[in-house]
Amino acid sequence: MKKMILYTLIIGYCLFSLVSGLSYYWGQILSHPVYLWIFIPDCPLYVLLGVFAFVKIINNEWLNFIISVGLAKYALWTLFIFGLFNDIYFIPGIRFDYTILLTIGHVIMFLFPILIIPKKISHKAIFLATGWFLINDFADYYLLLHPIIPEGNITLIMIFSVVSTLLIPIILFKIPKIKINLGA
Repeated sequence: MKKMILYTLIIGYCLFSLVSGLSYYWGQILSHPVYLWIFIPDCPLYVLLGVFAFVKIINNEWLNFIISVGLAKYALWTLFIFGLFNDIYFIPGIRFDYTILLTIGHVIMFLFPILIIPKKISHKAIFLATGWFLINDFADYYLLLHPIIPEGNITLIMIFSVVSTLLIPIILFKIPKIKINLGA
């Protein structure tokens, strides 16, 4: 019973996050051709895929690993943006409260891979994930599909994104080994 309540809370929170995230990206999605849509709603897309992996609709080593990397990468990217533009996002008033809520949500999103990451991860999965997110970085910064953010520091943001693409798969590759060593 407790497990069912926990599952319901996780799925409910993820679906709420999906809807609110898509509302943020909706105008940007509609202003681009359909074939580019997969590159636009980063956080909502990986939250949706994370739910599919959590309930085992998606149960594939490579896909679960790519989803885990996407969840961690885009959650961390959003937190980085909030920190980089803290003078905009963390001002008293409505935006501050909303940013705190989004910050909590993205911290949860960052931790979500712990629930879905495969127990065994091949090197091939690392290369696939890295390649996929380098394509996403290209789409974000050369096709200009990145989320709408305050102006300035785009080179720093691009560097952060590419470095996270290169490091997060390697870091997540270690998680199952850590879980096994901790007896999880």
